[in-house]
Amino acid sequence: MLWFILLSVAFAEDAQLWFQLQQARYLMMDTEEIETSIEILNGIIAQSEPDDFIVAQAEYWKGRALYELGFESHAQERLVIASNDYDLRASSLYFLEHSAAWKRRVQKTPYNGNPWVNLDGKPSSNSSLMWVCALDGKASQFSNLRLDVDSSEFPLYLTVEVVDWRNERWLWKEIVRDASQPVSIRMTEFRSPRTEKRYWYRNIIVTAESEDGRRVPITVSNTQIR
Repeated sequence: MLWFILLSVAFAEDAQLWFQLQQARYLMMDTEEIETSIEILNGIIAQSEPDDFIVAQAEYWKGRALYELGFESHAQERLVIASNDYDLRASSLYFLEHSAAWKRRVQKTPYNGNPWVNLDGKPSSNSSLMWVCALDGKASQFSNLRLDVDSSEFPLYLTVEVVDWRNERWLWKEIVRDASQPVSIRMTEFRSPRTEKRYWYRNIIVTAESEDGRRVPITVSNTQIR
C-alpha cells in the first residue's frame, strides 16, 4: 500500500511538471510573458533530476525563450545542453544553425561575401560536416551560385541543397576534384521539385561525401550569389 501511495505521488508530481512545461510554452507566444516562461522553466529544472527527460525539454525551450529576448550566447548554451539528449539533438542543432544563419543572412543580391555558419551554428574557418546560409526575402531569387570549397580530402562529392519557401529542396551533386577553382552552379542545373517559372529560396545547405560514401568535413568561404 505504501508503494502504491509513493508511486501515485511521484506520478502526480511528474504530471504537474509536464503541465508547467506546456504552460511555459504557451506563455512564450506572448512576448510580454517570456520572462515568466523562463521562471517556470527554471523551476522545472530545479525540481528535477539532471538526467530526467523533462530537464532537456526545459533547457530547449529556455534556449528558445532566451533567444527571443536577445540573449543569444545564453540561448546557445541552453540549446547545446539540450542537444546532448538524443531525442532533442536534431531540433536543438536545427535551431542553432538556422537562427545563426538568419542573423548573417544574405539581404540582397548580387552578393559577395561569407554568410555561412557551421553545424554548431557558428561562422568559422574550420571544417564542418555541414554549412548553412540563409536568404532574406529580398534575396530569395537568383540564377547563379559560386562558392569556394576546400577540404583535406579530395576528390569529394559535393551536395548543394537549395530550400525554397515551400520547404521543398532543390538538389545539385557533382564530384569536386580539388580546390583550385570555385564551384560555380546555375540554378538551371538543380533538380527541381516543380516546373513553375518563379521560385523564392530561403536556405542553401552544403555537405560533402568521399567516393566511398563517408561524410567529409569541408570549409565553405567566399560566395557570390547573383
